[in-house]
Amino acid sequence: LPIILLHGYPEFWYSWRSVAADLGARGYRVIVPDQRGYNLSDKPASVDAYRLDVLARDIVALKMMLGYEKVFLAGHDFGGLVAWWTLILFPEHIARAVIVNKPHPYAAKLFPAEEDTRTAWDREGAIHTMGKWYRANADFDLEVDDIRISVPTQLLIAADDAFSALDLQMNTEEFLLDGEVVPLGVGT
Repeated sequence: LPIILLHGYPEFWYSWRSVAADLGARGYRVIVPDQRGYNLSDKPASVDAYRLDVLARDIVALKMMLGYEKVFLAGHDFGGLVAWWTLILFPEHIARAVIVNKPHPYAAKLFPAEEDTRTAWDREGAIHTMGKWYRANADFDLEVDDIRISVPTQLLIAADDAFSALDLQMNTEEFLLDGEVVPLGVGT
């Protein structure tokens, strides 16, 4: 089963290089895209081009373009948020998922906490398009029948993560029908 790894903000595919190499050495097909607006990827001018439903469609389109029926999906930070919305909107395309340090989007809505932002780098104007992810999704919501995740999913959380509140991440378990939250001692 191929594995798609989604980077966070302000990262790009390179942040997964060690994990991708390890998985590749174990025989997995690993797909590590630069997400929309990052590094050398397309950088649409419209903020709406960075809405989470659009970004989730990007993941499904990538999977379909490569000819896979289902994939294993992993996401870190904002890539984790894209993974959550892919699971909510398109669960039939994902076999299993792992999210690292990003609570379910409704855990944050139901149990609000303040998050800090990071400083980022700039490459060909990427800092401006990367920021559109936040502007496009500050109040993002969709009418969906069920916000619970049916795909087997693990959320890996680091107790010392400076950018995701631990209590929000622990509340994610309420949204997992077949999954678990696994706290780690240290992390990103």
